[in-house]
Amino acid sequence: MIALIVATVAALLIVDGCVEIRRERRLVTSDMSEYATLIGRSLRGPIEDIWRERGMDRAMELIEDVNRAESAVAVQWTWLDDEASGAFAPAAVVDGSEARGGEGMWSTVLDEGRSSARLVTYVRADVPGDRPGALQLTESLAKRDERTAVAIQRTSLLLGGLLLVSAATIFLLGVRFVGRPLAQLGAKAERVGTGDLSAPLELAGSGELVDLAGSLNRMCDQLADAKLRIAAETADKIQALEQLRHADRLRTVGRLASGIAHELGTPLNVVSGRAGLIEGGKLGPEQVTESAEIIRAQANRMTQIIRQLLDFARRRSSEKGVVDIGPIAASTCELVAAAAKKQHVVLETRYDESQGPKVKGNESEIQQVFSNLLMNAIQAMPDGGRVRIEVERASVTPPDASDGARLSAVRVVVTDQGQGITEDNLPHVFEPFFTTKDVGRGTGLGLSIVYGIVQDHGGWIDVNSEAGQGSRFTFYLPEDEA
Repeated sequence: MIALIVATVAALLIVDGCVEIRRERRLVTSDMSEYATLIGRSLRGPIEDIWRERGMDRAMELIEDVNRAESAVAVQWTWLDDEASGAFAPAAVVDGSEARGGEGMWSTVLDEGRSSARLVTYVRADVPGDRPGALQLTESLAKRDERTAVAIQRTSLLLGGLLLVSAATIFLLGVRFVGRPLAQLGAKAERVGTGDLSAPLELAGSGELVDLAGSLNRMCDQLADAKLRIAAETADKIQALEQLRHADRLRTVGRLASGIAHELGTPLNVVSGRAGLIEGGKLGPEQVTESAEIIRAQANRMTQIIRQLLDFARRRSSEKGVVDIGPIAASTCELVAAAAKKQHVVLETRYDESQGPKVKGNESEIQQVFSNLLMNAIQAMPDGGRVRIEVERASVTPPDASDGARLSAVRVVVTDQGQGITEDNLPHVFEPFFTTKDVGRGTGLGLSIVYGIVQDHGGWIDVNSEAGQGSRFTFYLPEDEA
């Protein structure tokens, strides 16, 4: 910007200098023409009188006398109608109107731009005879060129000095009052862009840039307050979501309790019976050993069931890692197997164990998605049926992809043979607290929690269902890039 201002000032000064030099040349030429015209007018009268009284020769002698006395101007007689090769031919081409009209005085420049440039002035004289004659006064323009050179040198020095002073002034003022504040404003804006809202900008003086700095500082203060407020609200929201999801897991544990109690009853009966046989002392050594092994196997089975239940109910960190979807689906099926058996529901899981699709997510939260979907499916089949889980890779276009780009994802389909969802209720199944179950059997949060967890993992979920025809829930999670 400063360079542009300096260049503009320099251009203006150069143009002004050129105009001044041309004006100086015109003034010098005009002065020389007036001087020659003055000599010609002074000499014209005596020439005319002597020519009439004593003839042309005596008039020529007078012109020679003038030439000897005047060194700056060369005077000679010329016939305006003489041929170019004539002895008295004019040095310049003479227009007939110049020779006959006006006051009979005019000037012209010959060989302009050369070292032999000269100014020729004609003063018409009225002498006897019919031929038009005039005094031709010739001056060298070297004097004009010398004065022009001096003027150019003087103007150049003046322009150079003015340019240096202007450039220095503009530079100092620009750096002091514009450049430095703008640089500070730019640095502050870059810091704000990176999220650094500290270190308020202080500019000395007054003006628009100082006002702008003040506005920028106030904006940073407001952004900092908003950032703290949003961070606090986000932390509260995350904590509330975690508590809500944990509470949902506990509610699921409660629903599983009756089925797990039934599942634990069989091994407990086996353990009790075998222990009674050992206590009665009626078994031989080999049978005692066999009974002990059976008791240990049943105890391990009960321990595994209880551990799965505790792991599912325990609050865990929300940190994400690389997890395999297939085994999570299988383990969740084992967890709800007792509740499914109680409802005469068969659970099936299909996935490729050799190339298990992996996603970046939280294992506990993904297991909660499976458990909520499975429990909903089990409760939707009071007369029994089949629930199928399919896990596979898929190349799909996300719903919010405006450019139609495809994404490598893991697709999970949970299909049941239950009562289905009516067309009126279908758009509301993921809304919080929406439920079609009887009072006391559901809170309406299960599917909304599923929807939130899937979204938190960068995925999406949809449902297809018809009343009496079962339901199919399909959710997608972006596949881990590694």
